[in-house]
Amino acid sequence: MTDAHFYDEFNERFIVAQKDERLWLIPTAEVPLTNLVRESILDEMPGLGPKRRDALLAAFGSIQKLRKATAEEMAEVSGVSVKLAADIVEFLAKRV
Repeated sequence: MTDAHFYDEFNERFIVAQKDERLWLIPTAEVPLTNLVRESILDEMPGLGPKRRDALLAAFGSIQKLRKATAEEMAEVSGVSVKLAADIVEFLAKRV
């Protein structure tokens, strides 16, 4: 088989994976695996685990948008109580 065959096969699999939306990044020499690690200021928040943190970031899109949100808006996210949302607002206000 030629190199062109492998390239065509790769393209076909990549296009299918993109349509399935299961593949969003292919690690290569240009993209180190260390770039896949997501660190957040929310990691320092006591009482906020990774599932709630990820749910908040998914709902608001970024820390900047989360900072602008009210406690009531945060409490609408599944798993986030009104008390926890108020604690998050206070926590983010202290960490400018």
